[in-house]
Amino acid sequence: MISETQFRRDLNMKFSQTSVVHDLSEYGIQQGSSQQDFYMKLFDCIRRQIR
Repeated sequence: MISETQFRRDLNMKFSQTSVVHDLSEYGIQQGSSQQDFYMKLFDCIRRQIR
């Protein structure tokens, strides 16, 4: 299990050529959830897809 910080760093590297992470962050903030909450939900979602 990787840490949230490492996960974010990997995400930023993978999507740095696109605005995906930025858009997701904006969406998370607009939905009224804290950014940490949102990243944890995103992390869970991606973990489920990997399995």
